[in-house]
Amino acid sequence: MKIDVTNDFTPIPPEPSNVEYTPKVKKTVTQYGETITDNTTFTFELTAKEDYGDVVSISSSTGTVSGIGEAQPIGTITFKETENESETYTFTITEKPGEGNNGYTYNPDGVKWELTVTVENDPENEGKLKATGEYKKIGEDEPSENEFAEFTNVLSECKFTPEVEKILLDKDDKEQSSFGGNKFTFRMEPANVKLPSEMFYVEDKPNETGRDIDLEYTVDEPGRQSFDKAIIFPKDTIEGDYIFWLWETDENRVDGIRYDDTVYELTVKVEKEFGGKLTAELVSWQAGRLTENRQKFEATGDLYKPDTLFAEENRVKFTNQYTDDVPCTYTPQVEKILLAPDGETELNDSTEEFSFTLTYDGDSEKVTLGETTATASAAKPGKFGAITFEEDGTYEFTIREEKKAGYLCDETEIKLTVTVKDLKVTKAEYTGAKKDAAVFTNTQTEEETGSLIIKKVVSGGPESAGDKTFTFTVTGPDNYSETVTLKAGETKTLSGLPLGTYTVTESGAELGGYTLTVDGTGPVEVTAGETAEVTVTNTYKPEEPEEPEEPTEPETPDEPERPQLPDPNDPDSPETVTITEDDVPTTYVKVWDPETEEFMYIPEDEVPLFGFETPETGDNSQTVLLGGVCALALAGIVVLAVTKRRNKKEQ
Repeated sequence: MKIDVTNDFTPIPPEPSNVEYTPKVKKTVTQYGETITDNTTFTFELTAKEDYGDVVSISSSTGTVSGIGEAQPIGTITFKETENESETYTFTITEKPGEGNNGYTYNPDGVKWELTVTVENDPENEGKLKATGEYKKIGEDEPSENEFAEFTNVLSECKFTPEVEKILLDKDDKEQSSFGGNKFTFRMEPANVKLPSEMFYVEDKPNETGRDIDLEYTVDEPGRQSFDKAIIFPKDTIEGDYIFWLWETDENRVDGIRYDDTVYELTVKVEKEFGGKLTAELVSWQAGRLTENRQKFEATGDLYKPDTLFAEENRVKFTNQYTDDVPCTYTPQVEKILLAPDGETELNDSTEEFSFTLTYDGDSEKVTLGETTATASAAKPGKFGAITFEEDGTYEFTIREEKKAGYLCDETEIKLTVTVKDLKVTKAEYTGAKKDAAVFTNTQTEEETGSLIIKKVVSGGPESAGDKTFTFTVTGPDNYSETVTLKAGETKTLSGLPLGTYTVTESGAELGGYTLTVDGTGPVEVTAGETAEVTVTNTYKPEEPEEPEEPTEPETPDEPERPQLPDPNDPDSPETVTITEDDVPTTYVKVWDPETEEFMYIPEDEVPLFGFETPETGDNSQTVLLGGVCALALAGIVVLAVTKRRNKKEQ
C-alpha cells in the first residue's frame, strides 16, 4: 500500500524590525553667572506629541540627569516597523522643578524642547531600521546642532538659613500646643572672634555687611522653624569657618514667663566644592552663655555636629515656661521719625543712629533700672534695659534725646507711666502721639556738613590683638565728642558733622610684652559734602630683653696720702721728722735718691739697704746705723749660703 504524505509549509512571517532611540539631555548649572559642576539630580519628562498607538513605546516618561555638564540619557523610545518606508515622530522634553526648589531656579526661561525622530530603512543593514533624532528649542526656527536638549538652571547665591525650635511649658512642665498669642524673637549676629572675611550680608540687605548685619526672626507658634531671611555669602567670600551667636531677645517679653537665656554658638563652613559650587553648611553648634560684657562665649552644653548621635534631638532649642517666680519687669522702647529738610518727606535711613537717655522720676528703692541709654534709627526702634519693680504702684520716668550734628533734634521730654498691680505691669503709657513707645521726630538741616570714616588696622603682635576691641574718642568743633569702638579691619562712618578739624584719640590699646606705635589719628579736616578718612594703625612689636651691663674694671686704689712734711731739699730741713696719726707715731728719715738726685722723706722702717744715701751733714750717727744694718744683712746671706752647701753634700 502506497501512502503519499504531503506537507504544507506555511511561511512564518519575519518578526518586525524594531529600532530604539535614546533621547539625551544636558544640564548646565550656573552660580554667580559662572558655569559650575553640580551632582544634584534633575528630573525631565518625555511625552509623545500625539498618540502613536502601539507603534511607539517609551520605557519611562521621566528621566534624571546630574549637572555634571555632559549629555545623559533620560529613557528609551522603541519604534515598530511600519508599512511606510519613513516615518517621523515628535516628542516634547520638559524639566520638572525639584521639591522645595533646593536653591535652584528651574528652567528660568520656561524652555521646552521638541524632539523629532525619523525612522526609516537602514541602507547599510538590509531589513533593519534606523532612527535619527533632531532637537529644536520650541520657539526657535532652526534646530540645534547638538544631538541633545540642553537646560540651564541657576543656583542661588551661597546662603545659610538658621533654624530654631521654640517650646513653651505650663507651670506643670506640660508642653503647650499654642503660644496663646505671645510671640518670641530670636537674633543672630557674628561672634566676637576673627572671621575669614566679613563680606556676608542678610538677604535683601546687601549694603549691611559683616558685623553690621541685622538678622531677627519672630515666631508665634511652637515647633522648629527656619528664619525668613538667610545670610548670604557672595562670590568672593573667603572659605573657612564662620561663627555666629544666636539667642532669644527681649523683643516681646511677657511678665509671668521665664525666658531661656541660652546662647548658641553656630559654626558655618563656607567652601567651594569641586566644580566651583560655593556652599555654606552648619557643621556644629553648642549651647552656652556670653561673658565679659557679652564679648566671649562660654560653653555650657555638649558640642553637636549633624552626624553626632542625638544631634537631631539637640538642635538649637529654646524652652520658656509660665511661672510665678519671675520678677515684674518692663522694657521701655523708643522710635525715631526722620524727616528730610523740607520737613515733610519721611526718610527710612538705617545708617544714622540717635541716642536717648532714661531717668526715674521717683525715689522708691523698690525700682531697679536696667540700661539707661538706647539708640534707634528711622528703620529700627531702640530699647532701654528692663526696669524691675518689687512692689505695686505707679511709677514715672522721663526719656530724652541727645543732640546730633546735622539734625534739628526733638527736644521734647517724653514721660513714661508704668502701673504695677499684683506685681504685674497692667499699664505702660507714653506721652505723645504713640502710647506704646516714645517717639521722637528729627529733621535734617540744610547746613553744610561732612563725614568722617574711621578705619582700624592692626599690624604685628599676638593673634589676640586682632580680636581686641579698640575704643576711640572723636573730638571736633562746637565741643563735638563721640565714642567709637572698632575691631581690627572694621570701619565706622560718622556723618552730618559740622565742618572743621577733628582728632581721633585711642585708649586702652596697650598689650603686655609688646611696644605699641599708633599712627594716623589726625588731625583731619572735614569739608562740606566730602568724606574725610582716618586710618588708625597700631603696630605691636615684642619688647626686647634688657642687655646686662658690662662689669666695670675695678678702680686702682689711690695711694695713701703722705702726711704734710717739710721740703727735704730745703737746707734747713731736719734729718728726721716724727708725725703722730691716730695716736701712732711714725718717724720719717731724709735720704738721697741718686736717680732723681733729690732728697726725700720716707718712713724709717721702709729705708732700703741700697740705692739711697744719707746726706753729708757731719753727723755720722745715721751712717753708722745704716752700716750696721747692712753688715747684719750680709752676715745673714753668708750663713744661708753655707747652710745650703752643707745640706747638698750630705744628700
